[in-house]
Amino acid sequence: MRKTKPLKDDADYQRIWSIVDGAIRDTMRMHPEYMRIRDRTTARISINKRVTGALVGELRQRRGDGRKAV
Repeated sequence: MRKTKPLKDDADYQRIWSIVDGAIRDTMRMHPEYMRIRDRTTARISINKRVTGALVGELRQRRGDGRKAV
């Protein structure tokens, strides 16, 4: 299973996407019964968008000193 590409150029977004995508790929490898083969990539991208966007938003709200959070 290949990595999916982040949908934004933002560095925080790309780093979090990579972490989330790895976790999702590992889950799908360990539990192939979760979904049909043809739906896996679409599901991964959809899950990544939601989780990554939520985490980046949270990190940016909490980061008050200008340092990189990721």
